[in-house]
Amino acid sequence: MRARLLLLFAGVMAVRGQEDPKDLLVQVSRKVIETMNALPRYVCTQTVERAEYKLDNGMPGTRSCDEVTAKRNAGHLRRQLSASDRLRFDVAIGVSHEVFGISDEMYSWVGDRHFHDPGLLDLVRQGAISTGSFSSFLVSLFGGGRANFSYNGDHIVKGRLLSEFGFRVPLEKSNYVYRFGNKRTEVLTAYDGTFLVDPKTVDLVRLVVRQDLPPETGACEATHTVDYGHVRINEATFLLARAATLDILTRKIETENPSLIQDAKNSLANRL
Repeated sequence: MRARLLLLFAGVMAVRGQEDPKDLLVQVSRKVIETMNALPRYVCTQTVERAEYKLDNGMPGTRSCDEVTAKRNAGHLRRQLSASDRLRFDVAIGVSHEVFGISDEMYSWVGDRHFHDPGLLDLVRQGAISTGSFSSFLVSLFGGGRANFSYNGDHIVKGRLLSEFGFRVPLEKSNYVYRFGNKRTEVLTAYDGTFLVDPKTVDLVRLVVRQDLPPETGACEATHTVDYGHVRINEATFLLARAATLDILTRKIETENPSLIQDAKNSLANRL
């Protein structure tokens, strides 16, 4: 993996001076995968606040995805809340048989006695929902040899110096599936995004994953943002997902699903 990353980062060394971004990327990748390998089975609670907004952007007639996206990015997209609800799950991590970028998560409604092996998308039959926040994004991105990386520079974020990297996973290497419609039709998509790293601690701070969606889905793009923090499980501390937001933009509707992830503990309580 190291040799491949060195090739991908040819020409960017001078940007950081004495600190080499390709070495930082190698360290971050190694640390993420080592954490995933050492992570015990654990259970946490995820609270998802779902909100759906009707869009009124002042554009008559048929609006293209490019037009809607540009207005949203410029802050000129007017929205009106049309529906909202709250979902709460217990999530078991590291217990399913799927590996290497496929969801390693099992879900139940909070308080249920057993986790549901079929997965979250079968547990929640209506509205927007997503999986992958806990481990699948990380294993797929840093351990699958799928992504091409770039170094985007250093930024001050809330008084903290962070290094930003970009990535892209082409369609032929992607395992990112988007389901849509009443029949849950599946389409495989390429994806790209960015992630922020603390160069002092080599900790992953934030991951943003974006899908450009094909016209048959009726949507323009889906963006998944995950923030990470240190969590103590038994006698060890792990860097885990602490909050996540799913945003799906169509030409007429935008859906936002912010979620909090709490109460990680190394106990399945005989619920498998």
